[in-house]
Amino acid sequence: MKYNPISRRMFLQGSLGTFAIPLLPSLLTPHEAKAAATALPKYIHVNSPWCIPREHTYPLYLNPDPIYPQPAGTNPNSVPWIVKDADTKYQSLASIIAFQGQISFVLDSKWNPFASRMNLVTNAAAYMADNKFNASISACASSDQFGTTGSPNGNGPAKGYAYSVDWLLEQALYRSTKSAPIPTLRVNPGNDTEFETFSGFCWGTFNGVDKRIPMIRTIAKLASALSAAGEPSTKNPTQNANRLSLIDSVLGDFKTLMNHRRVSAVDRQRLSDAADLWRNVESGLKNGTAAMCKAPQLNASETNWRLIHQMAMDAVAYALACGLTRNVAYGLIQAGDAKYDMTGMSDSRVPGASSPAITDPFFSQDLRWRSNMMTYFLSRLDSVSDESGQSLLNSSLLIWAHSTSKGTHGMLGHTLISVGGANGKLETGWHIDAGAAPVNRFHLTNMLAMGLKLSDIEKNGRAGYGEFSSNTILAAGGNATGEHDYKENDPTKRAYDYSKRTYFFSDAEKRKPFTYLKA
Repeated sequence: MKYNPISRRMFLQGSLGTFAIPLLPSLLTPHEAKAAATALPKYIHVNSPWCIPREHTYPLYLNPDPIYPQPAGTNPNSVPWIVKDADTKYQSLASIIAFQGQISFVLDSKWNPFASRMNLVTNAAAYMADNKFNASISACASSDQFGTTGSPNGNGPAKGYAYSVDWLLEQALYRSTKSAPIPTLRVNPGNDTEFETFSGFCWGTFNGVDKRIPMIRTIAKLASALSAAGEPSTKNPTQNANRLSLIDSVLGDFKTLMNHRRVSAVDRQRLSDAADLWRNVESGLKNGTAAMCKAPQLNASETNWRLIHQMAMDAVAYALACGLTRNVAYGLIQAGDAKYDMTGMSDSRVPGASSPAITDPFFSQDLRWRSNMMTYFLSRLDSVSDESGQSLLNSSLLIWAHSTSKGTHGMLGHTLISVGGANGKLETGWHIDAGAAPVNRFHLTNMLAMGLKLSDIEKNGRAGYGEFSSNTILAAGGNATGEHDYKENDPTKRAYDYSKRTYFFSDAEKRKPFTYLKA
């Protein structure tokens, strides 16, 4: 093969996204490196009602409630902080794990394999006009005031704020490229009724009218949607024959490229891994199938919520890996195999008790069940290869957001999680104390990482994303300077910096992403 110093498309081009040579940074010109860094990744927005409370997710929490194993004297400063800007400070998740074996109570050791590829944002604030935002703060950065449609606490974003992240991505993602067969895959396993409180969290504006966008609620409908999208392109016999020919044509030059003086050791490993992928693809194509794009089995009669979600998550991984979609909205609203909702958090502690028991269902069952479902999802994405041969999780950006910061519709101290670097657009491996920065900033950061511009995000003449209300009401059970992290009879109120709200409301601050977004 003749080396072309200005081209990174050395072979296996034209494979229509089912496999490709991995990106080799050591062969890129500066111009090509910049172009590669702006490639649009895949997005998965997981939304859950209720919350993962601050004291269960904040690493090295002082006096965690309930207690979990920590070294004696543990406090939030047991791992050094790095001050990144005037608002936020950072801790290494790897250092936190080295110190206490896990990130936090909820984010237990099952999350450890993903720590280097995730960011945990804590101490974010929801500056909303109302604290009834079960269906919108975690997707639209808005309070729930959407007329009379649906449940009073789950009826959608305030008028004029019906722009969920998935909808904005859909509008921008395919503007300059052909739409995927499923522009956005919206899945929310549950009772198949439109008027249920948590029937959906996706919103858009159509012809000037704010509308809830329907989500797929059953496994049967999910199977139907995937079937209607068509077979992945790897099943086309003519294309398969062409791909076999491409593989045969390049393997002879593989050794020459591996020994090229400009190919770094890291890139040689990438090539070696790619060669393994090609052999697997070649084997699959010769057998008339492509195992990497084999649709999962979906049992529409299943009633166990864990198994239902595992099937749905398998289907999402399949759809993303095989090019059926690049944009996913996913609802995780259950709390057990046979439990449709969280235990009522205001009732789960014995009245008058000074501390909840570790055996309390909310801690030992509900939160743990959801956390385990998320690590299953992450493991599934990590086990599947994308079109370049790398982990699907690595080329994706998955976020997990919740509707409240505590059980009684708390607005302060929100926890937000992202996993995956969005194809290298994010620095990862951090716990970020947001310093009361708005939850809006988290969503804005993610959309910018996905390649959107401010012009794609800003609506109705407003700077930034979502609602910034100057008349924020007091959250139920709390006050403007502090809130009980859990239940009204918690003996300790936590300190929250509420004084910078006006500062965060300037146009410049509304447009400011977190500093872990790479330039």
